[in-house]
Amino acid sequence: MVAFARAWSHGDASAINRLVAPEPQFKWISFGPPGSRFGARAFARGSLRSYVAARATQHDRLDIKRFRFNGTDVRPDGGYGHFELDAVRSSDDWPTGLTHLRPGKGAIVCTLSRPVLAVWSLG
Repeated sequence: MVAFARAWSHGDASAINRLVAPEPQFKWISFGPPGSRFGARAFARGSLRSYVAARATQHDRLDIKRFRFNGTDVRPDGGYGHFELDAVRSSDDWPTGLTHLRPGKGAIVCTLSRPVLAVWSLG
């Protein structure tokens, strides 16, 4: 999570790409406002690079404040580790000087050569 937040805060789409699961393990990456990413676009891994680039122009930043691992499951499509988090998010398109604590959740694919994000959802 720290690596994802760091890459996000630097607008590093290449690092984000390495940290996010490939198809078919990828499920979704979603964000609430500003610059919301939800619906069909959140499920389209191919649109992630352009989304990261667009948010980088707004100096979008993430700072993980709380992380809780909730355990793993085993499914036919792979094992997933589930988590919840709170992150402070700030960007140029928030009202001036404001930061916002947002709840989130996600899942990590545990069955590949290295752990990668299958799900990231931040309110």
